[in-house]
Amino acid sequence: HPIVFLKDVTFANLTSILDFMYHGEVNVSHNELATFLKTAEALKVRGLAEDEKKRDSENYNESSSPPPPRDPPDPGSPRPEEGSSAPDTQLSDSPPPKRQRRRSGASVHSAEDTNETV
Repeated sequence: HPIVFLKDVTFANLTSILDFMYHGEVNVSHNELATFLKTAEALKVRGLAEDEKKRDSENYNESSSPPPPRDPPDPGSPRPEEGSSAPDTQLSDSPPPKRQRRRSGASVHSAEDTNETV
């Protein structure tokens, strides 16, 4: 049977980290929080430890100047999404076609109304 030694990792911290991995949340006392987070960073637990790439990008973003504000688009010019659309689509200012009314004898519920959350 293999044995793994984890330096400065207590059993309580390890079980809390495993609970976090399986359940997505964990309750840690305020007294154990610092060692818990230190252990999580040492083990590079995603969601508890700061990602180095993320930290580097945040430091870069903080040091760089914010992007200049965009000018509002000219009313006569096509919007970017319209200009990049397929060539067979027509650009028009007319509203989308209206939906048909339901008949008085039609079912009250449609397929859109009966969505269920699982």
